[in-house]
Amino acid sequence: MYGRKVSFDLKPNCISDFNRRQEADIVPILRKQKGFQDVITLVTPDKKHVQAISLWDKAENAEAYDRAGFPEVTKLLASVIDGKPRVQTLEVATSTIHKTMK
Repeated sequence: MYGRKVSFDLKPNCISDFNRRQEADIVPILRKQKGFQDVITLVTPDKKHVQAISLWDKAENAEAYDRAGFPEVTKLLASVIDGKPRVQTLEVATSTIHKTMK
């Protein structure tokens, strides 16, 4: 299993718009991607910084999303994020989702 960690800063007062876009637009895009397992989105208490961790069955599926789906997501978020998202692809060492997905 692989994870993609995407970090970015939100523009001021954009948390509601971000949350709406996440649920209405981004999660449906992720669900259509081959190998997608789950996404966890974390926001700092001051609502300025976001880290989203998506989980994938294989590295090649995470990489395919990076090429095909992620550019669309980046466009959807352009008006609410400040700067460019920072992306890391990581191998999952441990996760309880393995047990719930079987």
